Amino acid sequence: MKTWFLIISSITIILVSCSNEKYTHHQNKVTQGMKLSTNQTDKNRYVNTNVGYVNLYDTKYVAVQEISEKLRVTYEYDEINRILKFNNGQETYTFIYGVPVFNNGSEHFPTSRTTFEIIKGEPYLSIDFFKGTLQAKVLERKELLTINIPKEKTDVPASTKPLVPKDIEEILSLLSILDNPIKGANVSTVPSHLPGAKRAYRHGTHEGMDFYQYSSKVTINQQTPVYGMAEGKVVRADHDYAPYPNEKVRNNDLQIAATLPTTPEYMLDKLRGKQVWISYPNGVLARYAHLDSIPASVRVGEVITKDTVVGYVGNSGTSGEVKKDNSELHLHLDLLIHNELFWKGLSTEDVKQILKHLFEQK
Repeated sequence: MKTWFLIISSITIILVSCSNEKYTHHQNKVTQGMKLSTNQTDKNRYVNTNVGYVNLYDTKYVAVQEISEKLRVTYEYDEINRILKFNNGQETYTFIYGVPVFNNGSEHFPTSRTTFEIIKGEPYLSIDFFKGTLQAKVLERKELLTINIPKEKTDVPASTKPLVPKDIEEILSLLSILDNPIKGANVSTVPSHLPGAKRAYRHGTHEGMDFYQYSSKVTINQQTPVYGMAEGKVVRADHDYAPYPNEKVRNNDLQIAATLPTTPEYMLDKLRGKQVWISYPNGVLARYAHLDSIPASVRVGEVITKDTVVGYVGNSGTSGEVKKDNSELHLHLDLLIHNELFWKGLSTEDVKQILKHLFEQK
């Protein structure tokens, strides 16, 4: 009797085990992409979800639309400019395709050029962004990623964006910390070199100021050093710069831009060539463009001073680079305050007054 009881019990256990295995497999299939069940402690601390992913460049990417739907966060994707704005609680993170920097409306942060990708026309973010910036816990599975984002990153109301000053005195007060990027040089006040000057050939505007030899009163060539202007931190240094392969490819970009209301942001970044970006106090950012070379010591995260050589004048990104004729040698310098070009909303005379005050040699 005992023997029969043991046999029956064993059969029952096997049947139950098989049934559970089948049920678990079924559940795994139907819960793909659904919210994860967690213990109460994790529920109090994290917002959790499961998402699919795509492997690219040996990195896992998740679709922003799927993240948005499951975590109930919003985003905006500008397909023409290839700009992604990802809103998560207290912050809005802005990415531009191919640019190794993102911002939260007031500060700039270094990242990989491939943190933000476009796959089949849709925006994707690398899981490194979630792990790093959002301090998320990411559990990697065979077909899914479990993403756990701390609630403090999602539940806090959006912070107020710092106001960009429109008064000349306020702007000068913020920019007065800056020394001249090329010692002894005058900034060009040729109308086509001024910030805001029209660029009809690509439907856009000139966003910064220029230092050319013929208008700056000093020798400017590939041996001309460019200085850091003030104490700040490097947030971008294009040691991995890849130029346009030829004149035809560059001209194709310009032709595309000419058909649009304005030059797309991702394209503008390519046209700036080899760059260094430096973040200064009070939301001031400098973008040094068209550089020929960058010292190896200028690395992301390094603190520089007004006497640090951050690069050398060049023509990268210009027609002179692709033609290889040594033309267009100059320094292009953009100045932003809280992620906006300082000159927006000012008259041409106001802009000239600020530039002369900052960079004109007495």
